[in-house]
Amino acid sequence: MSQLSKNEQLLLSQSSTAIPIPKIALGSSSHRSEIRNNLPSNKPALVPQLKFNTNDARIFTQAASTGVDIEQIIEEENEREVNEKIENGREEYTSDEEKALEEIIKEEERKRTKNELPSLDKVLSNESGAPLSLYNFYAYLREAWQAEDNLNAWLDIVTHEAAFKRWVENEKKKKSEATSNNLNSRLSPPSSPYRESYSGAPSVASEDSTSHAMVSITPDEDQSVVHSDRMSGVSSERSAEIRITEDSLNKSAKEIYRKYASLNIFPEENKKTMYDLIERQGRYNPVVFATSKAYVYHIMSVVYFPKFIQSAVETNLTAIHAIIALPLGIVALTGGISLILFYIFQGSESRLVRLWGFIPIWFGWMLLQIAATRFAPPLVLFKLSEHKLFRFHRIKEKGILKAHRKKAMQLILCDTVVAIFNIILLIAIPPMALYEENKH
Repeated sequence: MSQLSKNEQLLLSQSSTAIPIPKIALGSSSHRSEIRNNLPSNKPALVPQLKFNTNDARIFTQAASTGVDIEQIIEEENEREVNEKIENGREEYTSDEEKALEEIIKEEERKRTKNELPSLDKVLSNESGAPLSLYNFYAYLREAWQAEDNLNAWLDIVTHEAAFKRWVENEKKKKSEATSNNLNSRLSPPSSPYRESYSGAPSVASEDSTSHAMVSITPDEDQSVVHSDRMSGVSSERSAEIRITEDSLNKSAKEIYRKYASLNIFPEENKKTMYDLIERQGRYNPVVFATSKAYVYHIMSVVYFPKFIQSAVETNLTAIHAIIALPLGIVALTGGISLILFYIFQGSESRLVRLWGFIPIWFGWMLLQIAATRFAPPLVLFKLSEHKLFRFHRIKEKGILKAHRKKAMQLILCDTVVAIFNIILLIAIPPMALYEENKH
């Protein structure tokens, strides 16, 4: 019997499933009986067991068909298994991260709903009021993060989707009208030969005009003659529909891709996919932007929108006015303390006169608090919030108004307590005259 090859020996040494050797491998029946008699205690012969499994069979078959060393194949298989385990672990870790992030987002949504604050969808659809309107969100992204391109991209994609939907509806409407016209022409009663010969040319002209109108509409057809005010209204509606064509949709899709792909808003994989679908294949269906739109929406909902809500709740003043309030607060606080010190060093016996210093001290602490928090409690009385320098808008969101009132009460109470504490300390100082009047 020939010896086993190197691959067969290695395969048999790593096998795990036992397969008994057939009886025919031991020779004839007489030869088998001799083997049994020669064994001690007449015990049955121990048949050698070969271990073998399906994976090893696949490896052996691959080695035999390709001629590659079986050790190399086994090494590649082990490396592949390790990579699969690492990838599975990474996917599980990523899925856990995504679940945790989704839970955080849902929790924030519940808090906003509880506090009567609008969601991102409501803001993007322009259904929220100041200071949480779509304009305020755009201004916040531009001034605080220079990230207004994310919102611009989302709005452009939504506009493209609306245009595509309107175009599809127009196409369906044209097909239904064409079908109904054909059906009416078939169901119309036959006329006399004399009338057919008389009215043949106009009917052909009308059919040609309708067919041309349904096939393609060019901008030149917008310049139609209007004979009445009612027809002018109809023609204006048609002109609005005519502007949406396949060419305009294709141009819009390419403009969106070229504009925002150069700004590095979308991931590289999305840009490659959009390049293949839009630039090479010429597709303009909004589906090509679905992944990018979801990505931009996710960035806004996770990164920018929570901070936008927080900014609207915690501030109602611009940074410039907050900076201006800082020196004014220092001057007011210094003036109040100086007034009380004047009464102390004047030697006035009445300490109640020092209470005049409470007003500038309290006002000074409020200005310092405004400079530190960019929140002016007096604006809450008028339901106002500053969005630009010396430009205010009335608060329309009830949740923001409630939060501002609560914060204004807390800050006013804090400023009052600090001012009262300062007054108590200054009143406790005994009067001391720095000079004595000359007595005659």
